[in-house]
Amino acid sequence: MRPWYIVALVLIAELVFLAVAVGPTEDLLFRGLIQTGLHRSMGLWGTVIGALLFGLFHLINLGYQPLGATLQQVFTAIVIASPGAQRGGLFGNGDPLARVFVCTLGRKA
Repeated sequence: MRPWYIVALVLIAELVFLAVAVGPTEDLLFRGLIQTGLHRSMGLWGTVIGALLFGLFHLINLGYQPLGATLQQVFTAIVIASPGAQRGGLFGNGDPLARVFVCTLGRKA
């Protein structure tokens, strides 16, 4: 059996990896590529479909956490990726892709 401090260090390393690698990667994939591509080809409906896909992708977490927490993630991901949250000019006006990491509620496009 490993000492408690080794277990704690491994857990912290895993959490740091998840925060640094997984979150930005899924944002770039879904909001940076999929949602942007759908928006360009389908307009507002593409953005809505991309937001739904981004939210539903979080159902994969059912294997690791309770249903209530997963449904909360799905709902939050859909709301954050929705057209209202994207009014900051993410799509089609030359803003940098890094902006997908910032919630831009309330700013006029």
